[in-house]
Amino acid sequence: MKHYQNTVVRARDVLAAPFSSNLLPLIIQGIIVGLVTGLIVSIFRWIIDQTLKLLTIIYPLMAANWLLLIPYLALTIIIIFVLGKILKGHWIEVNI
Repeated sequence: MKHYQNTVVRARDVLAAPFSSNLLPLIIQGIIVGLVTGLIVSIFRWIIDQTLKLLTIIYPLMAANWLLLIPYLALTIIIIFVLGKILKGHWIEVNI
């Protein structure tokens, strides 16, 4: 029960003077992390949108000429291989 009372007193202290405690640096860091994350997600979504527009051009061409499937599949396999290497490397670092 004593821990709860200390928490309530601490919350009161922070609310009484919100910018005089160590809370301000955390708020600034949170804003920066939010902005960077939003930028990364926005770029990722833009890339997906552009890729889908490109695929609406490529797929009809491949339907008309099946030999175009060979470079498409080769590029897909290369991308899968590179992503697998990237993810495998990070997975090993996390588990160590």
